[in-house]
Order: sequence, then C-alpha cells, then structure tokens
Amino acid sequence: MNSEPVCKKMSKEYRSILIGEAYRNILGFLNETTDDSFFFFDFKVSTFYFSDRIREKVPLFTDDRTCCTIEEWKSVIYPQDASGFLAGMRKLQGGRTRTYDMEYRIFNRTGDIVWISSRGKSMLDERGEPLWMIGSISEKALANKADQFTGTFNMVSLKNELEKLLQEGQNGYLLVAGIDELKTINIKKGWEYGNALLKLVARYLEDATDGNRVYRVNGDCFATIIEEESQVVETVFFRLQQYLNGQCTLSGGAVPLQKYTVPDAGTLFQYAENSLDCAKAQGKNRLNFFSAEDYEKNLAALELKEDLYQSVRMGFQGFSLAYQPQVYANTLELYGAEALLRFYSPRCGNVSPAEFIPILEETGLITCVGMWVLETALKQCKKWQKHIPQFHISINMSCCQLEKKGIATDVISCVNRSGISPSSLTLEITESMSLLSEPSVDDAFSAWKQARIRISVDDFGTGYSNLGRLKELDINEIKIDRCFVKEVQNSVYNHRLISNMIELANSQDMTVCCEGIETVDELISLKELKPTLLQGYLFSKPCTAEQFEELYFDKESTKFQERLVRERSFFVDEIEEKPQLQKEITEEEIAQTILEAENDIIYVSDVETYELYYLNPAGQKALDVKEYLGKKCYKALQGKDAPCEFCTSHLLNEDSFYVWELQNNYCGHRYLLRDKLLS
Repeated sequence: MNSEPVCKKMSKEYRSILIGEAYRNILGFLNETTDDSFFFFDFKVSTFYFSDRIREKVPLFTDDRTCCTIEEWKSVIYPQDASGFLAGMRKLQGGRTRTYDMEYRIFNRTGDIVWISSRGKSMLDERGEPLWMIGSISEKALANKADQFTGTFNMVSLKNELEKLLQEGQNGYLLVAGIDELKTINIKKGWEYGNALLKLVARYLEDATDGNRVYRVNGDCFATIIEEESQVVETVFFRLQQYLNGQCTLSGGAVPLQKYTVPDAGTLFQYAENSLDCAKAQGKNRLNFFSAEDYEKNLAALELKEDLYQSVRMGFQGFSLAYQPQVYANTLELYGAEALLRFYSPRCGNVSPAEFIPILEETGLITCVGMWVLETALKQCKKWQKHIPQFHISINMSCCQLEKKGIATDVISCVNRSGISPSSLTLEITESMSLLSEPSVDDAFSAWKQARIRISVDDFGTGYSNLGRLKELDINEIKIDRCFVKEVQNSVYNHRLISNMIELANSQDMTVCCEGIETVDELISLKELKPTLLQGYLFSKPCTAEQFEELYFDKESTKFQERLVRERSFFVDEIEEKPQLQKEITEEEIAQTILEAENDIIYVSDVETYELYYLNPAGQKALDVKEYLGKKCYKALQGKDAPCEFCTSHLLNEDSFYVWELQNNYCGHRYLLRDKLLS
C-alpha cells in the first residue's frame, strides 16, 4: 500500500539524474551529426544538460558532469553579455516566448573570448507552462560576423549595422580608433604583448561606451557607433586614452552618420578611416573629425598615386624633363642647365612637383624614377655637348634615393654608360635634408668625388648645415635660395649675407650659384657680389628640350635673337646708377646672422635666475621650443621643474670654456658642451 508514495518520492528525488541520463543519450546521438553542441533545459529544476562535446569548449564541466544551473552557466558568459542572457531566460521561464535565439560571448578553456550562437525552442505542458527546451550552441554560425580573436564583431557586422542605421535616419557618430605604431610595439615588446594589447583595447572601448558593440575593422583598428553628440564622442575617446595611458597611444577618426549623403555603409566607413589617417598624419595620439575638404584632397592624392604607379609600369609615360639654363654671372654665357622633373596625369593634367614628388618619395617610386631622370638628362647633355663641349647638367637627388643601398654605384654606372665626362654632372642635394648631417652619406659622396661627379647643396641658407660640415663632405657648389635673392637691391641684410656666403664659399673653393633671379635690379646687385653662376626666370623659365635648343643653339631662330638683345640690355642697365643702400649693416645683425645659421645649439641664460635670454634656431628645433623668452633654462633645455643637479654655473669663468659631456634625457641625445661666463 505504501509502494506508490515511495515511488513518487524517488521520482522527484532522482528526476534530474533520470532526465540527464535519458537526454544525454539523445544529445550524444545528435552530436554525431554536427560539430555543434546540444543542450536540454529542464524548467522544473532550472538546469541545463549538455552533450559531451561541451567539455572541449567550456571550463565549467568536469569529466563526469555536463549539467549546470542558470547561475553556473552565467559565470562563463562575458560580463557585458550576461544581462541580455538572463533577460532572455526570464522570458522563456515566464512563458512569454517559446523561441530561444541569442548571440553572446563566453570564456573558453584557454581563457579566450568566443562568440556563440545559441538557439532552441521550449515545450509547454497542458496548462501552457514551459516544461523543457532543446537547443544548440554553434561557433560557426557567427564565423562571418565576429572576430574570434578579440571577442568583438567584425567588419561585416559593422557594415550591416550601419546600413540599418542609415536607412532608419539614426543620428550619431561612427568612431574608429587605431593603435599607434603597433608594429613597433610588437618588435620592442613581442607579439604576445601586442596581442594582449589588442584584446585590452577592445574591452576598454566597450567599457568607455558603457557596453556599446565594438567592431574590429582591421589589424589594429576598432570601431563603435555612438548615438550621441560630438562631445560624447570626444569624451569616449579621451576616456579610452586614459585607460591605455602608459601602454600605448591611440589615434581616432569620427564621422556623423547623417550629415553627409552617402550611398552605402562602405562609403561612411571610408570617411571615418580617412579621418583616422589624418589624425595619424597630424602627429598621432589625437581624435580627428571628418572633413569633406581633407577627404577630397586625400582622394585626389590616391588617384595621383595610381597614375604614378601606372606611369612607371608603362615605361615612365607621362614623365618628362624641363630644363632651366644656368649662366656665368660675369658674361651671361651658357654654363649648363638644371633638369627638372615634370608629370602629366591623364585624369588631372599637369601636376605640380610639390604634389607628386612627396608621393614618389612616400611610395619609393622615386628610386626608379630618379634613375630614369638621370639617364634621360645625361643623354640630353651628351647631345648638347655637340654645341658646347663643356656643357653641364644638374640633377636633383632626393633623400630617399640617398638612403638606397648601392646608389653611389648605380649613379656612376649610369654616367659611364652615357659616355659623357663625370665632371659634366652635378648632383643637387637639398640642404634641409637631415641626411646631410649624417655620416652615412660620406661614403656615397666620397665615391662620387673620386669619379669626378660634382656635388651641390641646393637651397643653401634655408637649412641647418654649417660650412664646416660642407667642407668635410667636400662639396663643390652651393646654391643660394630665392628667399635671399628676392629684391636684394633693397635689403642691406640680404646683400651682406649673400656677400658673406660667397666670400666663405670662395675660401673653400666652392662654386656659388644664385637662383631665383627675376628682375634686372636683382641681376645688377648680384653681379657686383661676383657669384659664379646665375639661374632664374630673368633668363628663362624651365622649358622643353626643343625650346631650350631654340633659345640657345638655333642661331637662326627668333627666340635666339630676342635672347641676345635682351641680355645686351642687361649690360646697358648695369651702367646706369646703381641703387644706393640706405644704411650700413650693424655688428648685431652680423652676429645674429651667424648664430641663426649655426648648426650647433647655442643658448644664453642668467647664472643666478636661470632665465633663458636666447636660443638659436638649431636649439629651438632640436628641443621643440617655440617661445623661449622668460622660461627657465632647466625647464626649456632639460624638461625639469627645478635647477639641474649637474649645473656647471659655479665652474665657469670669462677666460676659457668649460668643456664637458651630458646625456640629455629630455630630447634623447648626448652632447658635448662648451660653457663660458659672459660679462
């Protein structure tokens, strides 16, 4: 008589075990047909029963256990996704829905974040209450939507979400943030550190947006959609920077969702990516909002880059050389010409060198294009030497070309193949080029000097080189820039400065070429200073080889005759009264000129108050100091908030220099210092 109650008691006590055993066999059978994991959920005891394969993925289960409660399963869910999971389960338990379809992240056995898609359907009893549910867990279902490495969504998901928001007219911003110099970080600290940093950025961006979806859009960049005003975007980005302070820096780009008319999500992302590129180009570690004007410029630069690549592939089609004459200052007879690169784009027409030269350097195309320029100019020089045997050709050499291994040999081989004398070639190097002060250029210069190729420093006076370094490099020529030549007849300062340059160059057996001469008055003033060569629009603008020949070699041409008449008029004008300089240059102006042209760092400070009185341009550049007056020397030069413990002021006197060495950690260089007390 008591058997029935006992049986019921046993059934309730072992319900979980009996159901687990029964459905384990069913779930195991299903597992043989797919790589997914299956589960059975019993609403009466709020317990999940999983197929055996779940042990391979989740650290929650042991060898003899594949069941867990809702709270236990929650412990393996990524914290940001747990609330959504619990909300879905409450709907199922309350009978408000029968379908279970969720996407969320869990931690796998190795601690990595894995996206899963979990789907199921519940069975109701006769009263309409949920009884049990069978479902599956799949990683493959999200393979095309999520980035399994960082646990974020991927580019496909971002584009789908953006398309939806664009159609709905949702306001807000797309923010893209990228790690600065990740490649350098990987080299210095290792790939493991870099990989951990990527995961950290993804998590911090999610935290900074209070749980917004985060998308990994490429190797080191992440995106999120912020449905707020621009100030919120700035706050989020600043918060993210603070989280990562000391570990890396970030650059960001943002674009409003609705301000610009865009055809699709891909275009909107391009706008955000362009803003990110601009932020990196402006120095990194900053946020940049999209500018249509900047985008158009970058788009034009990309199109130009494509045209340049195409030109090189097609045998340098579109490239040409223009030639500007160089004449002797005393007679105005032709000395030679400077070869100048020009480019014609099928899409853009004639393109300024200021636009295409930087792209050639950035892409590395300058190396092959530079050799094409050399070969073409040397062939032209050989042709013109039939008219003037000593005709010279000058060619500009980019710093990128100088960095190329074997450039010295390549140039010498090209000259030898051309059949002209090496002394007929002058290679022009820009003075402001940082390589000019590097010992690495010595070997190339030495090889060219031995081959009798001439070296010229272009734009002399605009950079930071000094005459001592130029002497070490055995430079043949300096070209004085147009900024000093312009209206020299009206500037005492420039007149004396050019005079000093010529005098110093002559003392070192260097030729001087003044370029940028545009007026007769400038010509008359410069002839008085006796440079060797002159160049400028007054004689001719850069022109084609055919125009050059017509101007200088075809004696029957109108252009040739007109040139002779014009040059004779220059000499007539020279006889006229020369413009009088209005004042004498002072000693202070001479001293200022010397200090500002010096490559070494020169400063003057008060030994008692430490106030900085003077810092020359070389020092301002090396220490990144723009406004120095009134600053303390220890702050401006060493980055310290108090006088330096190694200060030598008490050791100085007026009779001799105190010489010592110092590692300046503020700018990362070691210096030899020569200090002296001034009365």
